[in-house]
Amino acid sequence: MRTIARWLNRLLFVVVLFLAAGIIGLGFYAASHTDQVFEGVTVAGVPIGGLSEAAARQRVDERFRDYAGAQLTLVHDD
Repeated sequence: MRTIARWLNRLLFVVVLFLAAGIIGLGFYAASHTDQVFEGVTVAGVPIGGLSEAAARQRVDERFRDYAGAQLTLVHDD
């Protein structure tokens, strides 16, 4: 019985160690990519993943430039 308890304690320690390492690794990854949009992100169909914030803003602005200042009419049926 003591052998099983000791084995479970070691297993729990290893699992917690791997989880902590993963969380720390994700933190370093996020910190090193603070100015970049995560891969796979799109805005209204415009892919902006991997771009800097400024480049992403420029790409979205260019895509929707024709709509700037356009009139928008909202209709609600009662």
